[in-house]
Amino acid sequence: MTEINELIERIPALSDVKKIEPMIGGAVNETYRLFCDSGSLILRRDTPLAVVLGLDRQTEIDVLAVVADRGLGPAVIWADPDAGLLLTKYQEGYSWGEADLRNKKNLGRIGKLLQRLHQVSIDIRPVDLSRYACRYAQQLATDEADRIAMEAGKLADKWCTESSRHVLCHN
Repeated sequence: MTEINELIERIPALSDVKKIEPMIGGAVNETYRLFCDSGSLILRRDTPLAVVLGLDRQTEIDVLAVVADRGLGPAVIWADPDAGLLLTKYQEGYSWGEADLRNKKNLGRIGKLLQRLHQVSIDIRPVDLSRYACRYAQQLATDEADRIAMEAGKLADKWCTESSRHVLCHN
């Protein structure tokens, strides 16, 4: 925990952290909930896998700012994409389980939320799907992965034109 304390001391937006709580993270980042006088925040730090996967953290930050402005996500407080660091407001909630996903009311709620998300107009460059598919195929290093990446690239070139309507989607 000493390392995270030292990191927090170097972030200008953090001067009143009272408690640090590690959260269950994924392979791509470490996540911490920070309890401050001003409220709870989330600090995310990339793991080396984020670089391997070629994640575009600057575009992510740009998207998060627009989404937060529409009331669809947490506000970005501070970020250093080159260092793989992101600080946002904490949003109350919990991860859905299987029972939540079977609830028809919940499915209606998520459908309405996705509809709102897909209506967000944002001025960012579309993701180069062909490039990502090739990158993943190289990591898998199989003939099948190469074949699928080539097919995905052809479909992306066909469907993702400049005149296409682009919407937000996970990676």
